[in-house]
Amino acid sequence: LLQTLSGLCILVLESGAVEPNKQNQHMLDNFGLVSEILSYALSKGLEDQQSTGTEQDTDTSVTVREEVFRECFCLLRYLAADNESVQKRLFNRIDDLLEVKVPGA
Repeated sequence: LLQTLSGLCILVLESGAVEPNKQNQHMLDNFGLVSEILSYALSKGLEDQQSTGTEQDTDTSVTVREEVFRECFCLLRYLAADNESVQKRLFNRIDDLLEVKVPGA
């Protein structure tokens, strides 16, 4: 689902160049997707940071979490591309984002 949403945020031109799809970016933002992805990434990242060393995860669950985090941040990148509103909100949360411990990193 995250990959599909990421694909909606970009347009691949005939020349092979990629540019943001403004309409889809705004539509997904209006649905609250930026806030939801940020909330998920921040809550799970900080939760993982607090539980480090207290739980033994299987390789599979760590791999799945890594993939979900990667796709979340990829989607945020596509939503923020040439989108000042999203960029401002991400910038306002930069300190929180820097505190997140990404699984497997």
